[in-house]
Amino acid sequence: MWSLFASLSDDWSEVHISDEFAKGTAYGRRIAHGLLGLAITEGLKLRGERISSRDCPRSAGRGTSGSRYSWETPSTSGAA
Repeated sequence: MWSLFASLSDDWSEVHISDEFAKGTAYGRRIAHGLLGLAITEGLKLRGERISSRDCPRSAGRGTSGSRYSWETPSTSGAA
């Protein structure tokens, strides 16, 4: 998935796409692109809102603008 996102965003930083390079960084393994995490989060929120709007029509059409995100640690694949 990360290589596909690197292609889409044209962000080919080795910390995102190279296991070998990432082993030598402070993270110790590849990390996800920040915008990939944000895109997944927003997609899940929208999916949840669509499901909620079926059960509660008054919640339909709520936007996600104004949301604020922060990550304490980088997103990685798999367990540490």
